[in-house]
Amino acid sequence: MKKNSLSPVIELLPDSYDSVLTRLTASWTFCNNQILIDPSLVLETDSDATELEELYAKLREQDINVVPVLRLDSSEDYILLVKDYLGEYQSLFCIRVTNEFAKPRTFNALIASMMEDLEAPYDRCIILFDLAHSNDDNYQHLSNSAIANIKALKSVERFYQIVVASGSFPKDLSRIPARSETKLDRIEAIIWNQIKKEIDHPVTYGDYGIKHPIYDPTVMQFQSTASIKYTTEDTYYIFRGILPSDHRDGNGQYILHCKSLITKPEYDSPTFSWADNEINNYALKAVTDKPGNAETWVRIGHSRHISKLLTLL
Repeated sequence: MKKNSLSPVIELLPDSYDSVLTRLTASWTFCNNQILIDPSLVLETDSDATELEELYAKLREQDINVVPVLRLDSSEDYILLVKDYLGEYQSLFCIRVTNEFAKPRTFNALIASMMEDLEAPYDRCIILFDLAHSNDDNYQHLSNSAIANIKALKSVERFYQIVVASGSFPKDLSRIPARSETKLDRIEAIIWNQIKKEIDHPVTYGDYGIKHPIYDPTVMQFQSTASIKYTTEDTYYIFRGILPSDHRDGNGQYILHCKSLITKPEYDSPTFSWADNEINNYALKAVTDKPGNAETWVRIGHSRHISKLLTLL
């Protein structure tokens, strides 16, 4: 997996600055790196952007190319911070258009006003149409809306990049039967294929990986089941276990899932990606061997998702 093919969007959480700095400094200093940072969740509760300004500066000191993300309702103080940042670093920046602003008359006026406030050239601006959560009920509306909005975006050819992102992964696995192997449609893939057919202008794909698009801190309060999430071309293949404390093999369920997964036609091969190799290695273990934990399998699941998507796009 080539990291320089990726431009992740990090949504900052309260009290996360130190961990973001540590992790990015350890893993995101390669040549031509780029990372989009959206602080809107933090700024909702703390309008003082001093720490944010310090974070951007410290990341730049480590040669991490921060692309600040604005929303159409960003505060004047944050817009000024980004303006100063762009003046110092001549960086790209991103304007994230969320569903509540997804009407051409609205977003065109707000984008034009923001560009004027920033005094920045259009060819340094990424427009991100964030469709948020997609499902069986709303995907056609979201697809039609995205297509219409891209076509209606004024000066579309002047922007650096147009991105459309959505995600259909569920908030949690509670609706999936325990001890089951279940496939969920990747609705965002359906939306993307419809957009590609209708839009001639270059558009870049984005999604939320194996996470729900809407941040919900309450989800983190519950203990995780021993489950594996495996992305395929059209589906999320979920191998759902139960709480380790309720199963005789505990976290050994992960190994059992791997043994099953590598027999499926959906499994690519051990050489397909780092994640697929890890899955195969765990499948060769005894159930009593070290199986990793929830964090291990989130990391493997995300890596598999990204590797698979890079071959499809």
